[in-house]
Amino acid sequence: MNFEKIYQRINDFIGNDYKKLSTCTKLFDELNKEKEEIESKLSNISVEIPSKIIKTTARINEVELTIQCFIKEIDTFLEIYNTGELENSFEKLSDFASKKKEYSKCLNYLNTLKFIEVIRDYEQLLKIMNWPFVIRNKSLPSYPSDDLKPKFQLLTKLLLEVELPEEMREKLVITSTSVVDFPIPSLPILLLLEPLRKRFLFHFCGNKQTNRSDKPEWMFSQILTWIKDHELFITNWLQPVCKGSTVSAKVEFIRGLIKTVIEKLHTDLLKLQYDDSLFTHMLDETLGFHRELTVNYGYPTSCGSVLSVLTQAQIFIKWLNTEQKSAEKRMDDMLNSNTAWITITEDEKCKITECGDKFVILLTAITDRYSALPQPGHRLQFLDFQLDLIDEFRLRLAQLKRDDYFDILNSDLPAILNTVHYLSTVLTEWGTSTHFLMLHHFKYQINSNEDRNKISVFSDILALIHHFSDELVKEICTSVCLEISAKSRSYRKDRWNIMPPMDPETDLGLTLSGCTMFQVLTNKLYQMRNVIAPEIFKNCWKYVADHLCKLIIDDVILVNMFSKGGAQQIQFDIKRNILPLFAQFTTKPEAYFKSLIEACDLLCSESIVNVDSIPFPITALNKYQVETILNRRSGKFMFSELT
Repeated sequence: MNFEKIYQRINDFIGNDYKKLSTCTKLFDELNKEKEEIESKLSNISVEIPSKIIKTTARINEVELTIQCFIKEIDTFLEIYNTGELENSFEKLSDFASKKKEYSKCLNYLNTLKFIEVIRDYEQLLKIMNWPFVIRNKSLPSYPSDDLKPKFQLLTKLLLEVELPEEMREKLVITSTSVVDFPIPSLPILLLLEPLRKRFLFHFCGNKQTNRSDKPEWMFSQILTWIKDHELFITNWLQPVCKGSTVSAKVEFIRGLIKTVIEKLHTDLLKLQYDDSLFTHMLDETLGFHRELTVNYGYPTSCGSVLSVLTQAQIFIKWLNTEQKSAEKRMDDMLNSNTAWITITEDEKCKITECGDKFVILLTAITDRYSALPQPGHRLQFLDFQLDLIDEFRLRLAQLKRDDYFDILNSDLPAILNTVHYLSTVLTEWGTSTHFLMLHHFKYQINSNEDRNKISVFSDILALIHHFSDELVKEICTSVCLEISAKSRSYRKDRWNIMPPMDPETDLGLTLSGCTMFQVLTNKLYQMRNVIAPEIFKNCWKYVADHLCKLIIDDVILVNMFSKGGAQQIQFDIKRNILPLFAQFTTKPEAYFKSLIEACDLLCSESIVNVDSIPFPITALNKYQVETILNRRSGKFMFSELT
């Protein structure tokens, strides 16, 4: 439409009678109708082939010229009116002024679309470039010749300069009816994504054999392949033109592909929620796809991800239930295994059993699966599930502990103790990790009743585990100590009061009556060290040392009379046999036998007449014990008692 036709059209409406300017309302209505038709076509930009917009470009230009001419006519009218040559009402003037504003707004609106005409050239260039790139032969270049690069970047720059009015952008944004809103890509990215989107729909949303519910990895693999095949092109050709954008071209490109996947994924998960096997497989592949994007392609989850599908209420509940069923089954399998209590590895702290290792791996896998969820509330629900699972595991181990054991060190009980200790060690370390510290913070914010003194989310469950561990240590050590006590009868009943004095250099040796007891003590300590985790064994040998101290003091020293030779003999047994034995576990064994050493020193000191004459400090024995020991020395009873 040229200017002559435009003027002719206006003259047909107005003629020579300026009083008929009101008939321009009809022209306004026609132009407004044409504008609405254009908007309707543009609103389908992200659904229909973008090249359809090109067909409207010529018509847009015509409408633009028409409006320009009409505004010029209105300006002419206003000039005439201002000279007083026309006698029109103020209402008509206001009406035309309002219409001028409307047409000016429309003109500005259409001016923003004038760059869309480059879409035709852009699409033609993409065809020349053989976009999208399907790399069937690795020997072929991954993207076209650099000769096309300047033209591609020029057209891309022109497309990026198009800024649509807010009302138009609202119409262009596609809102997923089932998942989440994704912002519309820039026009260049939109055009680049269109053929890939069509291919995806063709292969994975129709009747093709590639659209299989049991093979979601095909869909995800294809998307990852497209990203990989086009990554260099997007980075080297497109990104330099998009430097001012808040989101990189690669991220925007990946986000567009994710948007293509996300609606299908949501539909498939809803269908598969009644089939645990297929649902779990789809879930695993979805999480793996997300991990691949974030780890290998640096995609930020803040830009939208497939995780938004998994956190929809119905699907999220199904996910949690599936995790619970799977975890319970795996826990049953690991506890019922014939090799559950075999030690598979050990270090300076722990002896790791097969069962303990598998359970920690189970917990780790669960953490890895939910740790990337953006909402703290969802992560806290998984944390609660983990805590319940740990407590269930503890209760199951406690049930196994109830069995009667004839030989406790050759039973499963030490391995159960090692498993509990390993779990405690792992949870303590996890409690200081960033992931669980953040969950601890969120949990406290949500629940004001949470104890501020709890240092981690595992504080409560660790308290229960530590209590259980202490019970196991006590049960094992008590059994060992009872066996040592049973073998100590001869030693306790020996005739300490008639043993003759001996030369410390030549005559002294281990008391014959104590050989059996000391042999059992040695064997049990070494056996405990071999079957119990190093850190736990520290508590065990200390427990045995404490028991041995009490046994010798209470059942030997405090109840027997001692000659000088008897005092020398028991002191030799303590300092030359017991202390060296425990020196293998600590550099200062005397610290754990302080009361026994003091008792022996009291027995052997001939210069002590009474409590007041003791020449060295007594810190481990009480007054009653000291007085009793002094009364058990040979100088305090009659010769007749010795015979």
